[in-house]
Amino acid sequence: MNEVMHNMNRIKAGGILAVAALIAAAGIAYTNQAHADNVDYTVNVADSLNVTVSSSSVVLDLNPNTKTSDSQDITVTVGTNNITGYKLNMSSTGDITSLTRDSSVDGIAASIPTLSAEAGATASSLSDNTWGYRLNNTGNFVPYVSGVQIMEKNVATNADTATLSFASKINYNQSAGSYAINLIFTGTVNPLCDNTIDGDMQTFDPCPDMAIGTSGTLKDLRDNKVYTVAKLADGQIWMTSNLNLAGGTKLYSETSNVPAGYPESAGVGYYTLPASSSSGFSSDTVAYVYNTGNETTTQTSAANNSYYSWLAATAGGKDASGTAVTDNGYNAAYSICPKGWRLPTATTEGVPRDSGGYTGGDFYKMTLAVKGVTSLPNGYYADPDSTPTFNTNAGPGTLPNFLLAGFYVSSSFYYGGANGYYWSSSSNSSTGAYYLLFLSSYVYSAFNNYRRHGFSVRCVFAGS
Repeated sequence: MNEVMHNMNRIKAGGILAVAALIAAAGIAYTNQAHADNVDYTVNVADSLNVTVSSSSVVLDLNPNTKTSDSQDITVTVGTNNITGYKLNMSSTGDITSLTRDSSVDGIAASIPTLSAEAGATASSLSDNTWGYRLNNTGNFVPYVSGVQIMEKNVATNADTATLSFASKINYNQSAGSYAINLIFTGTVNPLCDNTIDGDMQTFDPCPDMAIGTSGTLKDLRDNKVYTVAKLADGQIWMTSNLNLAGGTKLYSETSNVPAGYPESAGVGYYTLPASSSSGFSSDTVAYVYNTGNETTTQTSAANNSYYSWLAATAGGKDASGTAVTDNGYNAAYSICPKGWRLPTATTEGVPRDSGGYTGGDFYKMTLAVKGVTSLPNGYYADPDSTPTFNTNAGPGTLPNFLLAGFYVSSSFYYGGANGYYWSSSSNSSTGAYYLLFLSSYVYSAFNNYRRHGFSVRCVFAGS
């Protein structure tokens, strides 16, 4: 009986490959090879990633006259102490996808191509003269594609084990013999995330399991201003100081939450904030900005703040297709926040506040979490008897540290030191938009007013 041997995956027992930390820190891929008998096994490994393969050969016993199909399993085990996990891909030398017959004995060259996509392909129902594989004995056998990802994990793991099943089927037209393919397993650790809050806003990459209450400072690369930031009780990461982006600033997609396609090298920003002035704030279709020249540091600051109309805060008030957002409950796609950050929402996308849309808004969910409740007795706003001190001076912690910075409208300033106003990305109408209103006793998570008003801006991390 002739045997068809898939010389795919064999490494000597106990073979564990590792790489020095210095190599991983430099981001350099590392290749280690081991040869056992006729097996060509290659694995690319990064620091703290261990990959082992069962030492058994994968052998499919096939002969057109006696046994036309067969299958066999091998195991792959991966472990890493990298807190963001790993990915493991399977490829082949030269990206070949066929099993190739060893013709050194009789000079007869032949190959078995991988199967085409077909439904219900069990080991015995494969099309004649094809081969395929499946993972963990689940589902049908599928075509082999060089470079396919077969395993992944987003957290550290001691030992993930997967079973790879390979099967082939031949008929009388196929030459009996030893067929093989050399596979390459490429393992990479996922990029490390930030478990502390420091560095730049645009490159900040927080770990998914960052603890509630973690706080720190981040620098905005656009003007090098530094902001306090914290992971609040709602699980999202918020700025806990107000955005202070100067009027006249040109915003580019590399560093701002505006569409791509307008690189800084072109010399023209996708969106340019209007010049700072306390005049204006009198039209719902014109953007206005006023910077007082001072950064707000306490909750009782009056005019020491930056104020933006809704069109300015949303970098033009458009959706992802470039169309002006005018309908109730729909959100602008962009903002003057740093890249990787966005304006908070006040409603669920497409659902107005009065239809219950406020329950999906960032402001509402954050208010619930800070209060430690599952609903608010008055709908989208908190009553005076149970409203916490949202604007504490004790440090950010799990509180937003909202500021009572007042607002501008029709070139006049109002309610400094008494109320705070924060734009959302949510539209109320062609002339209005939703915002968070903070008073000493109440927090309204989805109030609405004319877009012309000059309110404060807080940004929330887009990936949280």
